[in-house]
Amino acid sequence: MSEVQQVVDKVIDKIVRIVITDDREYIGRLMGVDKTRSVFLQDALEVIDRSEQAELEGRFLYHELFTPYLLDQNPRPSVLKYGGNIVIPGKHVKSIKLDARLQKVYNQAEQEILEKRS
Repeated sequence: MSEVQQVVDKVIDKIVRIVITDDREYIGRLMGVDKTRSVFLQDALEVIDRSEQAELEGRFLYHELFTPYLLDQNPRPSVLKYGGNIVIPGKHVKSIKLDARLQKVYNQAEQEILEKRS
């Protein structure tokens, strides 16, 4: 098994942050990586710096699960734009990092939803 595959196996189905070559950043659940190292994200959110123009145009989405965490960590407020399920070509991926704290928040929210259904 390759080193890349071992890393992917550890973070598959987890919340990751991906930075691409034009310095955009995405948060989402890593669903897979193919042979060309293209990355598949589920329910991806693009991290965007807030501006009055973006707010006026409605080019972002406040997400109750992720936004408080991001606002707490960044000196400048950030907003998130929903991207849905996306594929990022491997040649454009600068970094992929597991976001352990965000994963914990996600797991707690998921557990609350399951408990409400019971």
